[in-house]
Amino acid sequence: MFQAKTVAYQFFIKRYDYICNYVIIHTYSGGRDSMNKTKTRETLRFLTASSLFDGHDTSINLVRRWLLNYGAEVIHLGHNRGVDELIQAATEECVDGIALTSYQGGHMDTFTYLIDKLKAEGLEHISVFGGGGGVISHKEATQLKNYGVLKIYRPEDGEKGGVETLVKDMLHKTYLNKSENHLKKNKQSHNFLLSHHLQSIAHGKEVLINNKYHNCPILGFTGTLTDVTRLMQA
Repeated sequence: MFQAKTVAYQFFIKRYDYICNYVIIHTYSGGRDSMNKTKTRETLRFLTASSLFDGHDTSINLVRRWLLNYGAEVIHLGHNRGVDELIQAATEECVDGIALTSYQGGHMDTFTYLIDKLKAEGLEHISVFGGGGGVISHKEATQLKNYGVLKIYRPEDGEKGGVETLVKDMLHKTYLNKSENHLKKNKQSHNFLLSHHLQSIAHGKEVLINNKYHNCPILGFTGTLTDVTRLMQA
């Protein structure tokens, strides 16, 4: 019996990605073709993760796959991630939004600390979204929204239109928030500004250098952010 359960578990793990993709493509959208017709107005970058001491990552995996299928770029950190890790990744990856799930009961401290850290780093323009099923009450969701979280999604939000509706709402809110908030570069860290320039170059946008906009050629390089920083300072 134990061996049979072990084999079944291993089979499920191996097929997990396939199952999730099948659910996303066929259950909600009616097929991949109809999904690909809907794209964001510009490429948005999201950081997705489950909070510290939280191993529940099924919902955030569904969200990140929907984001990818709608044309967004996703940096997925997986489960059991602390706020400091999120801030570091958000800074180095120059993201537009953070989607974080929290089912372990510590959501009030987690999200408020995340908002505080974003403000301290000059990253208030990053949209923050959260979810935690019924663990996060209506009252707490309202408190977190007033504190700075753009939206806390609850079970009834998913019941209205599935995960697809939630992700569309995330993309729409992030796009509007990005359009309304100009980057306060004087407050942001060197790493974030460097990441912002690299992303602009990668997408063929002009980069502001010495108060003038320039089209920068892509030479091609690899390495860590520390290596790139040293290269830019050389």
